[in-house]
Amino acid sequence: MLGYRDELYGDRVAHLYDAMYAGFEPPADMIAMLKTLCGNGDAVEVGVGTGRVAIPLARLGVRVIGVDVSPEMVKQFSEKAAGLGADGLVADATSFRLERPATLIYAVFNTLYQIRGIDQQRAFFQNAARNLTDDGTLLLETGILHPEDITEHRGFYLKHLDADRIILQAHSYDAAANVIAKQEVILEQGQPAHLIPSVQYHLSQDQLVELAESAGLVLKNRYSSWSKDPFTPDSGNAITIFAKKS
Repeated sequence: MLGYRDELYGDRVAHLYDAMYAGFEPPADMIAMLKTLCGNGDAVEVGVGTGRVAIPLARLGVRVIGVDVSPEMVKQFSEKAAGLGADGLVADATSFRLERPATLIYAVFNTLYQIRGIDQQRAFFQNAARNLTDDGTLLLETGILHPEDITEHRGFYLKHLDADRIILQAHSYDAAANVIAKQEVILEQGQPAHLIPSVQYHLSQDQLVELAESAGLVLKNRYSSWSKDPFTPDSGNAITIFAKKS
């Protein structure tokens, strides 16, 4: 997408984010799994946003470091997490550094796909491995793209319609590169228009494992849901857990 940069999505959406996802609460199984994997150590959320997952986890006594490339997102997260023992860190997913290794690094809601291209995604895995304890865990939540389900390589989708607000989403899909570019348009009565761009660089599950292994990580478990439903070729979501090679 011409003119796109990694922090653009966060900087444009930070002040709208909580309103956009006002009805969202992380599944109890999600928080429970993250807490179990973290144990008594530190957790790092890559792409923390305003903290809709990190804050519930911090409320259970976990020290959470929220990493985001967007200064505006980290500002929102830090303000909301005040007093919880959580810290915000403005940094790139491929190069952040921690004061001490974490027992859990996680990226949910397709955050991995926001990292620009397979070389940078490889760098993310390598950086995650560097920042994990020897018995640490990397967890990724990724949607499964089934190209046969994409009927239009370019198109519009009406996400919301009421008397005062319209939300439209335009998309462009590059099948050869497995890249989806999106632009969300929010039009609200009496408010300026908002454009929220994003680009997703999708990977197959085999590519995911290859990148992890190149960083010294091994596949430990893969589920289709936070309640640990089995992963199958028809699954639309993957919860993938990697550990350091012993």
